[in-house]
Formats: sequence, structure tokens, C-alpha cells
Amino acid sequence: MPEQEETKVSRKPEGELSGPPSNSFDKVFAVAPTAVVNRLQSRKMLSGTIWAIPKRVPPATFAQRVQDTSSPEEMGEKQKNSEHLRAKDTILLAKGEGVFTVARKIKIKDIHPGQIAVALWIKNIDKFIYGNINGIQPNTRLDKFGIEKLAAKIDLQTAKNVLSGQLHEWKLTKRKPGKGEKAETSVQEIPLPVERMNNVASIFDWISGWKSSWEKNDIERHISFYREKVSENSSSVQENPAQESFVRKKTLFLKFPNPRLSVSSKNLILKQGMPWVVFEQYFFSESLKSKGTKEVRVVWENGTWKIDKEKFYAEKTKVTGLDNSLRRKKILPENKFPFVIHVSSHSNKPEAIFASNNLRGNGYDSYTAPVRVSKDVQIYRVYIGRFANWDQAHRVVQTLWRKSLARHATAIPYPFTLQVGEVDSIVKARELIEELRLKEISSFLSVSSGEPEGIKFEVFVGAFKKLDNAIWLMKELEQGGFNFKKISP
Repeated sequence: MPEQEETKVSRKPEGELSGPPSNSFDKVFAVAPTAVVNRLQSRKMLSGTIWAIPKRVPPATFAQRVQDTSSPEEMGEKQKNSEHLRAKDTILLAKGEGVFTVARKIKIKDIHPGQIAVALWIKNIDKFIYGNINGIQPNTRLDKFGIEKLAAKIDLQTAKNVLSGQLHEWKLTKRKPGKGEKAETSVQEIPLPVERMNNVASIFDWISGWKSSWEKNDIERHISFYREKVSENSSSVQENPAQESFVRKKTLFLKFPNPRLSVSSKNLILKQGMPWVVFEQYFFSESLKSKGTKEVRVVWENGTWKIDKEKFYAEKTKVTGLDNSLRRKKILPENKFPFVIHVSSHSNKPEAIFASNNLRGNGYDSYTAPVRVSKDVQIYRVYIGRFANWDQAHRVVQTLWRKSLARHATAIPYPFTLQVGEVDSIVKARELIEELRLKEISSFLSVSSGEPEGIKFEVFVGAFKKLDNAIWLMKELEQGGFNFKKISP
């Protein structure tokens, strides 16, 4: 829980924000809107920093709204064909109003204003100072199209956690550094969990074989991809588990004959050190058509990978009409990764590295990134991974909550990053990450596979709501002698 006074920011390194969330949303969100400053900042001072008075921009066109959490089907034809957001799809902040005040005006049955406030923030995060929910100014026009569906996904406890964590970070941005305060790195960053996986590249070929055996109705081969030890809570092998899986799969194959699968690029995500292969899956058979997100957990056993667990999160939208297009053109669904998990914020670098190391030690690919607040103040954020959508990221957030690793972790749309390199092996990726580590630059390794490019090892630095916010980190990379490019992965 954030401290009551700005000057009493805890210096104790920790993996999460301490204390329970407030029971009152009004108390948690009791931060006045940032006042408008009617003067120009010095160009010299603005260079390479993230400052608190962003330049006014017109309402974004649909093509520019890369952070939108809605699917094209949810947005509707009218929204897709609109050049600018319509007035009824936006809400304007008046003087003295914050997001929570505005949220109270948007009345949605059975949805608390706190949930609406968080949904507005997620949908418009590029309009907030430092991307913080408290950093909003009068006369800002927020997009509220589809806000009801997004707010419904955010349960009340999630909203409380978000508001508490954001208030803690906001106080860090307002603090005044003490005299002689230094941010010396006394904590060394430990390797990412994915760095320690020597056989990571073989996962994707193995998943391709699993997909092929399904399409060919080769049940004997298909069942060989599954682990016999299916119990998560026991080390003993269940009685004839392979036969049980065989019967279950055979029933499935008979029920849905002649299947065809179309999958997106496959992305590797680590949860508690366990590798999960995540991809969008379109399934077609004579009697069933479905689409959604498939998550497959694999384990290394007896010299090969085995499926230990699989989950399918079906989309509620109908797939009628999509199957013919995919069959004819062999189009693979695009899978972008605009979301990250914001775990925590810290007043100095050692605290952030300590928190990140705690997550890495528990099997999560976390990394740190600095945010320049002013000439004398900067904060350090801890992030986890890259995800295709809010739902996918939030499932990892819930795992973090259950394990008491990060109670204020939040899935947020930060669609931009700096790619320092793309290599073709885990060995080369380790070398590049270690070079960055020696320069005290934290990085994230994305491992994915798609057609026709195959497996990719991409090293990313930072996560940003706008590319302008990456200027300061770009200068650090340049000074360290690293080549990079700005991308939306």
C-alpha cells in the first residue's frame, strides 16, 4: 500500500508493493488532476526525457489506435469506417475532474466506477502522464467506445489493485530526491529463466509435429506427444494414464473427423519456470468450427518434450465465413504482442533489480526499465513479457497474485519497444543479453516461431506507450555501442 506521505517512500527492496489495497476507492483514487501549465518548457530540458506536460494531439484515427483491446468484430463496422472518434464515443474531462469522477458519469449496470476508471485508463493509456492513471489533465478527450465490455473483464479486486499500485507510483514521481542521493547498482541482475533453456528451439518443431498428427488423424502418434504422468499434485504415475488419454482422444477424433488447424505465430511464455507455447488456433471439422487462444504447457522428459497440460480459451464470436477464407488463401492469423505486465515501480535501480531478480528466480521473464520524470528524478518499472491481448496477460497476472509474488501487477498496453537484436540461436541471444547486462541495461528475450520465417530470438529493451518516450533509453543504447530499431512487436 502506498505511504501516506510522499517523503516517506520505503527503501526496502521487495518484489511487490506492500500492504493490502484500500477498502475505499475514493481514498485510493484521492489524487487531484495535474494542473495545466500554460508555458513552454525549455527545448534543452525536454530533450531525451519524459515530461509531465504532453503535447496536445487530435483524437486518434482508428488506424492509430494500436492499443485498443477490442477485436475488429467487437468494434463494429461503423467504428472501422469512421475517420475520427464520434462525440458520443468520447468523454471530455472538465477542470477539476479525474478519471474516477468521469467514470461515475458512465453508468453501467452491476459495474463499479472503479472498474470503469481502470478500463478508461487501459483504453487511453497514451494520454496519461507517464502512463499513470493519476496523470490526466483537464480538456483531455478519452475514448469510451466499447468500455462496457472491457470494464466487465476487470473484477473489483483487480481494479483496487491497479488503483493502489498506480497511486504508489504517482507518489514516487512527485518525490524530491534527498541530498546526495545516489542510484548505485549494488544488486546484480541474474539471467532470465529462458536463457537457461538449452533445448528451447526444439519446442516449436515438436509442436508442429503435434499439430500434424492431429490433422492426419494419427491417434497413435498424437497420443505420444502427451506426458503419461498427468497428475499435477502427485509424483506417482496414475494407473494406465496413456490408455485413458488414448480413449479420450480417440473419442474426440471420431466426434470431429477430418480436422484442419490453422495457427498463428507461436510464442513462448514462462510461468513459474514452466514453458507454455501460446498461439491463436482456428479449428475446422465437418461438425465443429472454433477459434481462440491455445496454451500448451510442456515438460522435458526422457530426452523429449511432452504435453503436461493444455488449455483452450474459445472466442465467443462466430467463425462462420472465416473458414472458407482460411482454407482458400491459407492465411495465418496475425499475432502481435502489444501488452506487457507492469509488476511494480521503484524509486531506485537496486530496488527494481531486486524485485526483478525475485521474479526471475520464481520462473518469470521479468526486466526493468527506467522512466525519466525530471532532471533529478526517475523511477524504475518492472515488467514481465509480451502478450497478444489483455486476457492472455491477465491470466499470468492472476498466477502472480495466487503465488503472492506481485499483488499490484497489471496488464497494460505498451505496444512499443526497442529491438536490440534478432538472432538465430539461444547461444547468440545469451551473448547479446550479457553484453547489455554488463552495461547495466536490462532486457527481455522473446522466443517465437511462425511461417515462413521460423524460430526467432528477439532481444527487447523497455516498453513504451509512445515512441517519444524511448528517447532517453535510446541514448543509453547509443552510448553503449548497441544498434537498435523501434518496433511494435
